[in-house]
Amino acid sequence: MKLPEFSDTVTSHTYEVTGEYTITPSVTYSAEYRYAGSVWLPVDGTVTIPGAPTTATAWVVTTALVAKNCLEDPDGIGCHTKHDPTPRE
Repeated sequence: MKLPEFSDTVTSHTYEVTGEYTITPSVTYSAEYRYAGSVWLPVDGTVTIPGAPTTATAWVVTTALVAKNCLEDPDGIGCHTKHDPTPRE
């Protein structure tokens, strides 16, 4: 797709509340055909294949440039401290 990381796409979704959500993916296929260099023609209908349900966790995250990692600065931003109480697992 050649898009920058975290770009919105037609399949993007933003959760308004943190928590665990059950998601069930699916893929929908359509087809086209042609004979020996003729124009492509659509095949009527689509086929949808469901995937297995799975659990996704939605978090609120922020980014920050830091000079040290959490081993060097356990109280730093992003190291599960009073400055950043969101758990990082």
